[in-house]
Amino acid sequence: MSRKLINRSIVCLVLVFSFLLILVTGCGSTTPATTPAQAPVSTPTPTVDKASVLKQAAVDYFTNIPDSYNMIDAPGLQARLAEQGKISLVDIRQANDFMVGHIPGAINIPFQDLGKKFDTLPKDKQIVIYCYTGQSASMAAALLKINGFDVLSLSNGYPEWEKNKFPVAKGL
Repeated sequence: MSRKLINRSIVCLVLVFSFLLILVTGCGSTTPATTPAQAPVSTPTPTVDKASVLKQAAVDYFTNIPDSYNMIDAPGLQARLAEQGKISLVDIRQANDFMVGHIPGAINIPFQDLGKKFDTLPKDKQIVIYCYTGQSASMAAALLKINGFDVLSLSNGYPEWEKNKFPVAKGL
């Protein structure tokens, strides 16, 4: 075979192959082309930097902390409890300690379970939260406050309530 014939055969094969490729894949679309003005507008999904949101919430919390430091003392709580239905009491001590004694009307949500129970807490009442010394209640109050709850912690915790000889409930 001559070189010309081989070249012609290669060119013919390339053309046939190209034609078949165009035939199989299609050289155009059956839907009309859209211009950039007609192209569907997609809004980018905003990304949320959770760390910066949390940081801003903490800054806002500390910037706006009231003179009371979101705490109430036992006599102040006793006076507020006279206003029926205005306060929700949350005892975050362990269940066995709650059974031994707690402030009448309190519900028990142990500290480690509090995050799972946010949806059970009222947003239409002030929450007073207490623990053994006031430290855990203060931490819990800060987190609840950041999550939109109106909350105070009992200064010096449940022992302060007992020390003032205020009423105590036992059991559930």
